[in-house]
Amino acid sequence: MVEQDTNQHEQEVHLLDYVRVLRKRKWIIVTCFVLVVMVTAYATLTQTPIYRATTKIVIEKKNPNVVSVEEVFAMDATSTDYYQTQYEILKSRTIARGVVERLDLENSQAFNPPPKDDPVSRGKRYVAGLLTDLKEQVVSFVFPSSGEAGGVRYPVSDVQDGIEERESALINRFLGSLSIEPVRETRMVQIHFDSPSPVLAARVADSVARVYMDQNLETKMKTIKHAVQWLKERLEEERLKVEAAQKDFLKYRELQGIITDISPETETVRAQKLAGLKDKIVEAETDRIEAESKYTQARKALENGIGVGSIPSIATNQVISSIKDSEMELSSRLSELSEKYGAKHPRIIALKGQLAELKRRKQNEVKKLVQSLKHQYETALSRERSLKSTLGEEERKAIEMNRKGVQYGVLKRKAETAKEMYDLLVKRFKEASLTEDIKTVNVRVVDPAETPRSPIKPEKKRNMLLAMVLGLFLGGGLAFFSEYLDDTLKTPEEVKSLIGLPFLGMIPKIKKSQESIELTVKNDPKSMASEAFRSLRTNVLFSSADQTPRVLLISSSLPEEGKTSTAVNLATAMAQAGSKTVLLGCDMRKPTVHKVFGFSREEGLSNCLTGSLEVGQACLPTGVDNLDLIPSGPIPPNPSELLGSQGMSGLLETLKENYERIVIDSPPLTAVTDASLLAQKADGVILVVRAFVTSKQAVKAGLEQLRNVGAKILGVAFNSIDMDKEGAYYSSYYYAADGKKKRKKRGKAA
Repeated sequence: MVEQDTNQHEQEVHLLDYVRVLRKRKWIIVTCFVLVVMVTAYATLTQTPIYRATTKIVIEKKNPNVVSVEEVFAMDATSTDYYQTQYEILKSRTIARGVVERLDLENSQAFNPPPKDDPVSRGKRYVAGLLTDLKEQVVSFVFPSSGEAGGVRYPVSDVQDGIEERESALINRFLGSLSIEPVRETRMVQIHFDSPSPVLAARVADSVARVYMDQNLETKMKTIKHAVQWLKERLEEERLKVEAAQKDFLKYRELQGIITDISPETETVRAQKLAGLKDKIVEAETDRIEAESKYTQARKALENGIGVGSIPSIATNQVISSIKDSEMELSSRLSELSEKYGAKHPRIIALKGQLAELKRRKQNEVKKLVQSLKHQYETALSRERSLKSTLGEEERKAIEMNRKGVQYGVLKRKAETAKEMYDLLVKRFKEASLTEDIKTVNVRVVDPAETPRSPIKPEKKRNMLLAMVLGLFLGGGLAFFSEYLDDTLKTPEEVKSLIGLPFLGMIPKIKKSQESIELTVKNDPKSMASEAFRSLRTNVLFSSADQTPRVLLISSSLPEEGKTSTAVNLATAMAQAGSKTVLLGCDMRKPTVHKVFGFSREEGLSNCLTGSLEVGQACLPTGVDNLDLIPSGPIPPNPSELLGSQGMSGLLETLKENYERIVIDSPPLTAVTDASLLAQKADGVILVVRAFVTSKQAVKAGLEQLRNVGAKILGVAFNSIDMDKEGAYYSSYYYAADGKKKRKKRGKAA
């Protein structure tokens, strides 16, 4: 909760700082506000009224063509680029030039009024002429007309032709008044034109739409005519190509003897035929191998006398089987008869003869069978060879046909492609010829322009409102900028944060009478300034915790900061508090303290330090109870040596015996070293700063000198604060009779 209260307090102080800046710089804000409002009011009231007319058109996605010939000359009207291109065309100089010529705007008083002949206009034209002449001279000097290098002529800035200049100026003025506004999420476009004449604004807006449509139509017709001409030329070229391609194709067929068309179907048939031949060859090889095997077995058996019964092809022969059966039967009978009869028995001899005949017959049959097997083998071999020969011939023909088919296919495709291209061009030529007679565009007017009744410029209410807002912001900005550039000390917070010293008090500006310092504490004890000095006295006396300072040095960083006035009134306030006080005028370069009390400085401190006068003789009563004065005395040639001498230290010790408080008025710190020398001898130094006048750097320079000599700095006192001017910074404080600072919610210090 405590932290929250602290944050709120810091925020409150921060906002008050801004308010104080605004209050202090209020005349800057008021001046800026009044100037901006007056200038805006003058410009608004004297400005020529401008009227705006609007024509609304729609740009369709594609042309409403009766025939489809977009492939020849149409563009993609569905893309965003297309519409952006159309907007730029509407704002082009070509459209502007067409409208200017169609409406003869060069001779229109409303659009191209004659130049004004008032002194201001003549002065502007004169200055513009001077600038133009100067530009031409500079360009002529940089790029001389006769300067050439390497055959390349430097550009020459010649005066353009008067007609071209006027035309260019008219077009620039026209485009400056023209604006194109697409309607969001539609294909509609609004054409705005601003003019002092409402009638002219409507005419121009409509003319822009008409010129745009006419140029679109003209562009389309030119494109179509170009397409027709191009198609006509290409048709003749393609016709010749078709004839040449067909002639080459036919000639090649005749030379190669190609009767049928070489097509994928032909290739398929040929492949099937070759596959059939290969199957037959495999079958023939199998038959030949089988026949060869049978023949070889039978022949070898016959030649070697081996039994032919083991040969399947012989054993299965019916004739041989019958003979074998007969042999077995005869052999059986011969065996039976051999048991009964002898070897030379007729029947035995007859049976043996029959058996020999059967063997001879069987041998002949075997030979015939072997010869048959040989014939089968030779037949199978011949068939195999014949099929292989046929396959080789067919493969050769296929290879030859494939070789011919490559060129055949090339020539055929070339002829077909040429014919297709020719047919396509014939079709497009007919379409383009028809389209040439159709005069339609994809643009139409939705709403023609109407004559505006009220101007769009100037907008008086808006301009004045913006002027007031701008004036306030500009004034506030200048006020804060002036405050930022102000490098002077202004607030007690800056003393504590930037310098790191206690703040002892603030003293209002004291009016001088007859160019002398006013003894305010005595003459006007109830004034705010007197109260400020009494508060300063209290803060000084309680500035040190260990002991109350007796010897007080009053100084400042720069001259004219009010250190003498502060010293005089502070010494008076201490004397009035009951402390016996002496005021020393140690400013031996420009002494003024003696003038406050009406004394002469013929005898004073310098005499005491040189030994020509006793201290008691130099002390003069001021008319204020408990307050004496030792004036500076004659100005010596070496003030620094006197003030820094042992005599000055001894003088202070002597004064301490008789006075409770010793207040020293000294020269500025940064001007001479006198104050620095005196600071070493004082119990405390009060640095007087003139708020809103003394810069922070000057104060820091003075403090650095004091710190270099080891002086004890009690704090800083603000002096000569103009409460009528800078009181906004201190409007929340005033000084009570008891010398304590109290909070005041509103109003200036009293």
